[in-house]
Amino acid sequence: MCVCLKKILFRDLQFIRFLFFLTLSVFSVFSFSAEEKEKEMRVETFVSPAFIHIGDNIHYRIKARFDPSLKVDFPRFGENLSGFAIREFSPRQEREEQGQKVIEETYELHTFVTGDYVIPPALIQYGEKSADKTLETGAIYVRVDSRLDSSATDIKDILPPLSFSKSQWKVWALWIGIPLILVALIVCLVRWWLGRVDTPVEDKRSPWEIAFADLEILKSKHLLETNHFREYYFTLSDILRNYIEKRFGLMAPERTTEEFIKLIRTQSIFSAEQQRLLHHFLQECDLVKFAKATPEFTQTNSGAERVRCFVQETIPVEIQKELENIEGKKELGKLF
Repeated sequence: MCVCLKKILFRDLQFIRFLFFLTLSVFSVFSFSAEEKEKEMRVETFVSPAFIHIGDNIHYRIKARFDPSLKVDFPRFGENLSGFAIREFSPRQEREEQGQKVIEETYELHTFVTGDYVIPPALIQYGEKSADKTLETGAIYVRVDSRLDSSATDIKDILPPLSFSKSQWKVWALWIGIPLILVALIVCLVRWWLGRVDTPVEDKRSPWEIAFADLEILKSKHLLETNHFREYYFTLSDILRNYIEKRFGLMAPERTTEEFIKLIRTQSIFSAEQQRLLHHFLQECDLVKFAKATPEFTQTNSGAERVRCFVQETIPVEIQKELENIEGKKELGKLF
């Protein structure tokens, strides 16, 4: 009787919590929509569903309705959003409704960690000639629960430790010791036969030499000619990130684009122009890698060249002088 009552109370609490988060989510959407109606710009955010179990996917959608004369820029989230991994990004949908332009973007999110999540407000930029004004959407609340029944009471206690007699210890020692000795002998014989254990060869090249060599390898694959844009931009982005990690000691490959840009802004390593170039280029790569966008012809041709120029600019000054001297001697040799 008591156990049944506990289960009923637990289910009621879960249902009340679900209604609470759902109400907050709906309220945040509609309160924002009413506030922005006077500005000829209306933005709504939706999440479906707002209550999921671990491993399930949710769809986060941003919808903007505005005058066609306005210029609107949607936010870019990189690879994750407030604890959720962005699994898929649907192509942008644009249409005309009652003399206004409507744009929708949908993200498929998932996580493997339970808890209460708040998807923060999305920042929308807009304006008549340039996107110089900003709007914020409402926050979205999501609840992620475990698939296990937290009211289950069938978990048994651990068993007490087993006790062994002296004779049993000897038997177990033989059963464990003999196979271990045989394995050790086999390993020693194999190492003796092979002479040595292969170890990975350390790459003694400088970071810029590695980057230039990787760019040449990428060029030889002819990925652009065969329209393999996604693979091309994945490789190009990795070349740039690996170079920055080896050259400056920044953990670029393990960070999202937004995390990396925030990091370099706190450092005095790169100039403002270099920071702008990195931000623009990595966002361009993300659009092709994760949004499956098709880059323009001028972008694809200039991508590798921009990476090459960035590497060339960040080579130490003394090394650049040595390279210039070597190139000058080569040109002088050609004359004679």
